[in-house]
Amino acid sequence: MPVPYVTLDGQDISENVTITVDDDNNTVLEIALTDSDCTPLSTPSFYKSAAIAFSPYEQNAEGKGSVRSTCGDPGSPDKAWLWKATPLPHSSHAANFFSSGN
Repeated sequence: MPVPYVTLDGQDISENVTITVDDDNNTVLEIALTDSDCTPLSTPSFYKSAAIAFSPYEQNAEGKGSVRSTCGDPGSPDKAWLWKATPLPHSSHAANFFSSGN
């Protein structure tokens, strides 16, 4: 079975990512980093606990989700940041949701 390869700040975080399908048939990518996973990342604003959903039926689909904590902010149970990702232009040959903003 294929395994997704996911990077964040050039670091392979594939083992900290799960991909599922939600009730609306959207693909959901969930990131769950530990404190030690955050150590090699160069900035504290990287997502530590986050999920984003996007349509698997649209090429370069936009994603929508939430960030519950970052490497520099542990978050709290009653707080989350909304996350909207817009794919890079087709000419870049990549749909890198992590560089698209939050």
